[in-house]
Amino acid sequence: MKKSIGVFLAVTLFCLSVAGCSAPGQGESSLSEPASVSAPSSSQLPPTSSASTSSALPESSQPAALGESQVESSGAAEGPTEEELEKLFRSVMHEIQELAFEDPTYVIGQIFGGDIEFDYDDRVTFDHFEYIRTTRQYSELENYYGHFFTGEALDWIMSTKFLDVDGVLYLWPGGGATGIGYWSISIENLQGDTYQAAWESSIGEHNTVFTVEKTDAGYRVSSIDYCPDFLDREVLKKHLGLK
Repeated sequence: MKKSIGVFLAVTLFCLSVAGCSAPGQGESSLSEPASVSAPSSSQLPPTSSASTSSALPESSQPAALGESQVESSGAAEGPTEEELEKLFRSVMHEIQELAFEDPTYVIGQIFGGDIEFDYDDRVTFDHFEYIRTTRQYSELENYYGHFFTGEALDWIMSTKFLDVDGVLYLWPGGGATGIGYWSISIENLQGDTYQAAWESSIGEHNTVFTVEKTDAGYRVSSIDYCPDFLDREVLKKHLGLK
C-alpha cells in the first residue's frame, strides 16, 4: 500500500513539473503579444471607410503612385503659369517703355497719382547727369517697381533715371520720345527660370531673354536683356556729348 502511494505521488509530482515547465512558455507568449500592437495584422485593424481604400493597394504599387503625385505637385510649383508669365512680361515691358519714351516727370507723376512736386532749383550732378529733387522718398518708388522687378533688374531700372540722396528721390528729367509699341508676344522656356519672349513692333521682330524669380509677393523679373537706348546711360552720354 505504501509503495502504491509512493508511486502515485511520484507520478503526480512529475505531472506538476511538466505543467510548470509549460507555464513560462505560455507567459512568454503573452508577453510577446504587445510587439504585435505596433504592427497589427490586417485582421486586427478596424474597418476602413471607402475614402481610405487606397491603403488596400499592394505595397509595391503605393510608392509609384506617391512618386507620380509628388512629381505633379513639384512640377506645378516650378514656375509661373503661361498666363502669369505673359502678364508679368507685358507689365515689365510697359514700365520700361514708359520710362524710356515718355517724359519722366509725367511717368513719376502718374505713379504717385499726381502727389509729387519737382524742385528744379535743387540739383545734384552724378555721372554727368543733373538730377532734380522731388518731394518723394527713393524707397517709395523702389517699392512701386518692386511689383514687377527684383534683384539685378530692380537695381537696373532704378539706376536709369533716379538717384537716392539721403533717402530723397532725385530724378533726371531728360528723355521723352515716340514709343515703338509691341504685340504678338510668344514666350518659351529656355532653361530653368530663363525665358525668351518673341515679339513684334513697328520696327521689326525682337527676342528678349529674361529670368524670373519667385518672391514672397509672387513672381518678379530678376534680369532682362531689353534696354532701349533712352535708358542706356553710356549711349546717352555719347549722344549728348557728355564724355
